Amino acid sequence: MAAGYERWILRGGARHECIGVNVDDFTTLDGNAIPGGELDYDATLFNLGAVYNLTNTVNVYADFSQGAFPWPTLAWYFAAPRWCSL
Repeated sequence: MAAGYERWILRGGARHECIGVNVDDFTTLDGNAIPGGELDYDATLFNLGAVYNLTNTVNVYADFSQGAFPWPTLAWYFAAPRWCSL
């Protein structure tokens, strides 16, 4: 069994995302005309995790992680009412 600091595993990281997209006007499958636009996203995101080994076979952990803008939903973003902020 580990003693003191040897029971801990700490991990951390960071990433920077810089994404831009320009979407032309489009029409949805049900015929709604959607105005296009430009969207720029720039963010630094962090994560941190810790594991504590209670015994050789049992451990507990905690984790914090930041997510990014949900890019697969761009059509939803441009189709949202202009008074709605994401």
